[in-house]
Amino acid sequence: MATAGQTITNNVTGEKLKWLKLGTDTNGNLMQFELCVAPKGHMPVRHIHPTQSESFEVKSGIFKVECGGHYHHLKSGESVLVEPGQPHQWWNESESEEANVIITVQPAKNFEVHMEQIYGIFNKTGRLSFLQIMTMAKKNEMVLAGIPFFIQKIMRAILSPIGKILGYKDYYPEYSS
Repeated sequence: MATAGQTITNNVTGEKLKWLKLGTDTNGNLMQFELCVAPKGHMPVRHIHPTQSESFEVKSGIFKVECGGHYHHLKSGESVLVEPGQPHQWWNESESEEANVIITVQPAKNFEVHMEQIYGIFNKTGRLSFLQIMTMAKKNEMVLAGIPFFIQKIMRAILSPIGKILGYKDYYPEYSS
């Protein structure tokens, strides 16, 4: 279970996430964390948060956010807000410098658990497979950009039970205890 001040690390991507404000601290209104992104680090999947906004405020380094087809090259002190339903993805394009970004998600929902689960899976298996994504998608509001949502619902309905039969779970208690 996440606690304010705690840091978790994705050993595969090199990301370090420090919880600043949790949903339990804000009556579910928001959650906030500082993300340290290694040089050339990136979000591997363009995605959508259907009911949550996500803001990125750069503390150090240069951070690139693509949202809705627009590219934002953010430097220290600059920020961008991704509205609910906007496809987006992010990168640290630097070859040598980490980027430190404050990310705020509103409302919080289960975003903290979602991140703990993803980091835990990466650290144990070295990747997040498509079948794992489909198994977790509904519980964690995971929506991939570029695939119509009704098709993703059909894919989830078919692939989630297959994933569970093959041993994938939509929640791993060992990553969020």
